[in-house]
Amino acid sequence: MILLTAATKLELNPFLSAKSNAKVGEVIPLYINGVSEVDGLITGVGAGLTAANLGFALGQKKYDLVVNIGIAGSFSEGLAIGNVVTVCEDCFADYGVDNRGNFEGIFEMGLMSSNEFPFSNTKLINTFSNVNYPAVKAITVSTASGSESIIENLKKRYNPDIETMEGAAVFYTCLMAKVPFVCIRSISNRVEPRDTSAWNIPLAIENLHTATLDILK
Repeated sequence: MILLTAATKLELNPFLSAKSNAKVGEVIPLYINGVSEVDGLITGVGAGLTAANLGFALGQKKYDLVVNIGIAGSFSEGLAIGNVVTVCEDCFADYGVDNRGNFEGIFEMGLMSSNEFPFSNTKLINTFSNVNYPAVKAITVSTASGSESIIENLKKRYNPDIETMEGAAVFYTCLMAKVPFVCIRSISNRVEPRDTSAWNIPLAIENLHTATLDILK
């Protein structure tokens, strides 16, 4: 049994029936042509909602695989808008304190051990992913980055390929539950000073839909 998850209805919408009234946190059966035994879950936006709703779903029913899908912003010049990637590494990039203008993460502060399960040197690693899309490193943030100083600090600190608001929560929850998972992202925008006119969400959603069907089948 597969659990297909996304943060928003927009990202999961191609797989919902026209009459679906799916709500955040509600597990619903999906009927996808050529694919059997798939449930859907809209987790909600952000790490907190994602961890809570995904954790509850995994506690209620046994799943063989979680497929998490969504759109993302790209830091990498090598990733064009519309490209689809699979996330092999993620982290909670802004969990910490602002110490007079200097960011200190939870591991630097000694609040957690950098290798306390499921972390590996502060990172969350997915060794299960084996899909035919480029593997990337992601960061998960509470606020999508849209100013030059924040973007440059994140790039220097983590050297990420993409940014999302939920990915690390999926990694953490599935690793703790010992459920295999795949995280797929389609690039909707560059991570740069905010300019939504340069985004292409419809293209990202279309390519995400195609890739998800490919993976499920």
